[in-house]
Amino acid sequence: MNTKIVKVQIAVAVDKNGKWNASGSSIYNNQDFAFIVDDLEEGESRFIVECELPIPEAVVVQGGVTVVNQSKGE
Repeated sequence: MNTKIVKVQIAVAVDKNGKWNASGSSIYNNQDFAFIVDDLEEGESRFIVECELPIPEAVVVQGGVTVVNQSKGE
């Protein structure tokens, strides 16, 4: 099984009181920071968290049917 991955970037800001906000999307831009710092104390630190995550793949499984209670024509 060849697992496909996606590289993600998440904008994170932390203020001096430890309050933090984060935002991310497939198309990262500086507007992410404009959104997340609105309700933080001024002087926050800004970070970009980068990681690789597996892309989910569809899996086909076989199943069976067990009749638990069959209606009698009602």
